Amino acid sequence: MLHHLHIKNCFTHADRRVEFAAGLTCITGPNEIGKSLLLEMVSYALFGAVALRGSRPDGLFVELGFAVKGVPYRVTRQGAKALLLRDGAELATGTKPVNAAIVRVLGYDHTVYGMANLCAQGQIEALGAMKPAERKKAVDQTIGLSVLDEITKWCGDQALGFTREADTLERLLVKPIPPEPPEGAPVTAAMVAAAEADEREQIELLAWIRNEPTVPPELVAPGAESATTLQSLVDERQQLALQVASLKTQADAIPDAAMTEDEIAQAEAGWTAFHRAQEKTRALAGLVEPTLTEEEIAAGLSAWAAFHRSEEKRKALAGLVEPAMSRADCDQLLAQWDAHDLWIQRQKLAEHLSQCPKCGHEWADDAAWDRVKDAPETARPARRPDLRVLDAWEASADLRAEYADVPDAPKPGVPELTYQKAQLALTAWKDSADLRAQFAAVPDAPMPRVTEAALRLARNALAEAARKAALVTAMTGIAARFVALPDRTADLAARRRYDADHAAWAVAVQRHSVWLTERVAKDLRLDALADTGTALAQLRDAHQRWAIFEREVAAFEKAHAQYEQGAAKLKAARETAEHWSNAKKAVADLRVRVKAYLLPSLNKVASLLIGQMTGGKRTSVLVDEDFDIRVDGQPVNTLSGSGKAVANLSLRVALGLVLTNRVFSVFMGDELDASMDKDRAGCTAEALARLTETVGQVIVVSHKPFDADNNIDLGIAA
Repeated sequence: MLHHLHIKNCFTHADRRVEFAAGLTCITGPNEIGKSLLLEMVSYALFGAVALRGSRPDGLFVELGFAVKGVPYRVTRQGAKALLLRDGAELATGTKPVNAAIVRVLGYDHTVYGMANLCAQGQIEALGAMKPAERKKAVDQTIGLSVLDEITKWCGDQALGFTREADTLERLLVKPIPPEPPEGAPVTAAMVAAAEADEREQIELLAWIRNEPTVPPELVAPGAESATTLQSLVDERQQLALQVASLKTQADAIPDAAMTEDEIAQAEAGWTAFHRAQEKTRALAGLVEPTLTEEEIAAGLSAWAAFHRSEEKRKALAGLVEPAMSRADCDQLLAQWDAHDLWIQRQKLAEHLSQCPKCGHEWADDAAWDRVKDAPETARPARRPDLRVLDAWEASADLRAEYADVPDAPKPGVPELTYQKAQLALTAWKDSADLRAQFAAVPDAPMPRVTEAALRLARNALAEAARKAALVTAMTGIAARFVALPDRTADLAARRRYDADHAAWAVAVQRHSVWLTERVAKDLRLDALADTGTALAQLRDAHQRWAIFEREVAAFEKAHAQYEQGAAKLKAARETAEHWSNAKKAVADLRVRVKAYLLPSLNKVASLLIGQMTGGKRTSVLVDEDFDIRVDGQPVNTLSGSGKAVANLSLRVALGLVLTNRVFSVFMGDELDASMDKDRAGCTAEALARLTETVGQVIVVSHKPFDADNNIDLGIAA
């Protein structure tokens, strides 16, 4: 069911919203006002550009509210954008997703919609004008029989494909033959590996015997002293060298004294005098002897205070003007102005007096006349009193009294800051009397040439001179002992080489003794392995024959497994081919049953409708197996224009009732009565009205208004 249609920028419809209701709706209006466009925009909103008769107008906006099986939907399209809402929630966005979603919601596409839900302008006779084969194809596509035909063909193709696959598998399937085992007991890889290990052991024993170890000649010792004794002598001499180096480092670290005791004392006294002079400079910094006396400073500051007071008075009384009139004179002048204003008001009201024609009595309609009628003529005063000056003067009485005794004072010639600085300098000079007395006897002193850091180093060097002499004496004695002790480093190295070579000679002698002992056991083992080569060759030959047999067995087992798999595939292919053949038969049977149900139902509904549309003049519509259409036994293409129209209309409405009414209970027709006379058009309208008993919504575009549940006149401004 349709709820509303809102379109913008659609040719004659700049911005129009149409509300749809249940029942029969008639859309009327002048030619070219856009009646057919409404139905076209409904189709465009549902199915997109495929529903347009031409190109899409620039800026076209369409919104359609509708319901399918009672569920509300709203679709919006603008340019390449599209949005579908279901019960207020987004269902799809984008042109292709929205188109696909609407087909899923309805359960059919634009082709079925154009046959069952919509009869567009000029298309009412399209079904009857087709050849029987074309009509059969169109109806089959509308009711879904073409889909069943495609499914039937697909099932047949699948059955044929699996049958051919089974035939191919059967031709290629060959059962394998098991191999024969070789003579003798089986020889395993472990047996061959054991024989190969014996052979390797034999080779290793022979190589071991060939590699008899040699014994080098015994060495002669380089001296009687051991390496330990020589090491102690070398260590002692190294310790003496380290002690000499340490004492020399300590002595070198002590600098020689650069100054005598008297020079150091004189330099220290110079630094004491310099620091005292610097203390005096810092203590008296910023002190300046005043240039003005205390009386001169007091007189100057007093003159500046009088000037500031005079300026304060001038600013406080600025703008005050002594009034030229007293308060009594002002009140008298204001009374004169009030009398003059009453006289002027009387003159203005007198111009509008009414006069009695009999007695000449005058009166005024304005109530103010009684108040001003006796006002005497009064001249206009020369001026108005300046009350603001008088009020300001009287309000400033206290202020003027406050400054009455303040005389005018000139601005002093010396800046006030000069006196303030002089007063601060005088106070500081007085406060520093004790400090100046404290440093009066301290003379100025220059900074000594010798720095304090150099002075401290000289004092330290003088104190360390005795310690440095003791270090030099100790270093001289240890150096004499170092020179007297000979260097035995080379003798220690020679002794160590002898000890290492002698240890290696002892190891070689021991190793050769062990080898001779092992030689006896290895000779016995070689005797036991004498026939190893012949036995290994025989085992390898037998093992090779059994390995070939095992590979043949593995190949047989693989081939046999493949054979079993092939047999299973063959069985599955045969069964699948049978299933597809059964499916093909089932779909073909379904097609026969659908068609057996459809055609009688279609004929029954179409016959009922044509009887209503023709007022009983036509009573039968029959569509046979070949989809030839006969109306009361007469071929449809031999009927008159209106006869063809009602026959085609009854068939299309019947298709909608049979196929789509339970999903989308809407039928729309455009200029259905174009070829009908008044009576037949009326009967058709009545039939469409009765159709609303089974179809939820019937919408008709017509130039001939008729009685409907709802009327939409596009000639009336929205």
